[in-house]
Amino acid sequence: MPFVSARNLAKLAGKIISMAPFLGNVCLLQTKAFYRLIEARLNWDSYFDASECDVQLKFWDKVLTAPFDRVLFTYYVPEVFVYSDASAVAGAAFIQHDGSVSHKMWSEEEKRQSSTFRELKAIHFSLASFFTEA
Repeated sequence: MPFVSARNLAKLAGKIISMAPFLGNVCLLQTKAFYRLIEARLNWDSYFDASECDVQLKFWDKVLTAPFDRVLFTYYVPEVFVYSDASAVAGAAFIQHDGSVSHKMWSEEEKRQSSTFRELKAIHFSLASFFTEA
C-alpha cells in the first residue's frame, strides 16, 4: 500500500486548486478526499494510506498526463482604448476610437472619499455613460 505525507498531499492539492481557472470546478470536487485526509493529520509529516484517496489520485494522474488542447492565452490588440482620470473635484474619461468624452463633477460626499474611490467612480461613471451612448 502506498503512503503519502500530509505535506506532500497538501502540495498536490494546492497545485490542483491553482489550476481551477483553467480546469474548472472539477478541481474542487476531486480534491475533497485530499483535504479530508489533510485535516485529519497529526502533523505535516504524518503519513496516510493513499488508498483512501486512490480514485482521486488516479483521476489526477490521468488528467495531468493527458495533452491539453485548450488555449491558455490568446493575443489580440484591443479595438477600443478608454482612458479615465479623477481629481479631487471631478472625473472624466475619453474613448480614443470615436472621441467620446464623459465628465462629472463630484458631489460633496464624493469629494470626501479616497482618491481610489474617486478613480473607480470615474471608471464606473464613464463606462455607464458610454454604454448608454452606444
